[in-house]
Amino acid sequence: MQQQSTKTCWRNSEHPPSEVIISGSNGDLEYIAKYTDKKHQKQAILDYAKPLTENPVAFLIVKDMLLTGFDAPIAQVMYIDRKLQDHTLKDEIPKLKAAHTRAMAFFKGINGYNKDDYILALKDETVRSQFEIALRRFAKQMDVILPNVAARPFIADLKLLGKVHLGARTFYRDDGMDISDAGEKVRQLVDEHIISTGVDPKIPPVDLLAANFKESLQGNRSKESQASEVESAIKHHITVNLDEDPEYYKSLSLRLRDIIEKTAGNWDKQYELLLEMVDTIDFEHKKAAQDIGLSETEFSFYNILMVEVTQLNGEDTLNESLHDEIKIMTQTLVSMFDEATQIVDFFNKPNEVKRVRKDIRRTIIDASFDSPELRQIVMDRYGSFYGSR
Repeated sequence: MQQQSTKTCWRNSEHPPSEVIISGSNGDLEYIAKYTDKKHQKQAILDYAKPLTENPVAFLIVKDMLLTGFDAPIAQVMYIDRKLQDHTLKDEIPKLKAAHTRAMAFFKGINGYNKDDYILALKDETVRSQFEIALRRFAKQMDVILPNVAARPFIADLKLLGKVHLGARTFYRDDGMDISDAGEKVRQLVDEHIISTGVDPKIPPVDLLAANFKESLQGNRSKESQASEVESAIKHHITVNLDEDPEYYKSLSLRLRDIIEKTAGNWDKQYELLLEMVDTIDFEHKKAAQDIGLSETEFSFYNILMVEVTQLNGEDTLNESLHDEIKIMTQTLVSMFDEATQIVDFFNKPNEVKRVRKDIRRTIIDASFDSPELRQIVMDRYGSFYGSR
């Protein structure tokens, strides 16, 4: 099929059509300048990536650009007729040195190769983001130079930083950290090094509530490192579960911040208090729900209603009768929600959704604490919680 399309495109031409892209300078002659125009180059790349039935360009000829390869579904063969040497290699080496310096600058003052020391230097989320950008530039430049011997002095640091990057991603539960686009040669080099140290980059971090979580923290590590990992695991747990019960998990976030602020620098005490918090995270939510006779799902809605009604009344506490009314309404609403979600493909059935929304609205209107704001909050909560299930 591909050959037939190709013949169709070439039938009126002795040779298959091609496009040329080259790097240029201010002094380029007119006949060369058209191939260095940024707008022309961008369009040529877009055209090349199209199927031959839509655009006849079959070959893309590149000089001093796109050195890490060209990602196009129709690219079946790539011919590399160029060696990095003489003046061309001298152009790339200074870029590599500069990129290496920027990536290593995040770890000034750290001696040796203790991975934890490097990871702790990336505790701040903004710093981690900046480090990743610097590492990606360093890695891409290494991919340009490799396998030339000129890259050899930088290989040890590339392996170290690749290992640190994976360690930070796991340690801080930061799924946004990703340098998979750094280039095939670099990825292979770093992955082989990481695996050789006994680490499988595909294994996710141990979950906070897993039976072996505390065991995973042990080893020849500093208390600061252990405390920081527990802190990150708690933060990740809060973020992942926030929609389940916003009020409860917001309170956990405040509790975590209080522990960190009061024990800053006292790593033994911080580690101890954080582990105590881990021990109670799951239990506290279940117990609080049981104490007032609600399921955990009902308890999450109850917390929302309590906060909103308290704010609407302008009081810090609510009387017992109002508590009971909120509890009964919570059970009614959750029962209504659960019944609705038993309907197959419920959220794609507008009439069913409309009916349930009307029932919710009527239930809240009948309450002594009704307000348009509260109705909207419950509607939004209903959609976000049950719609994601």
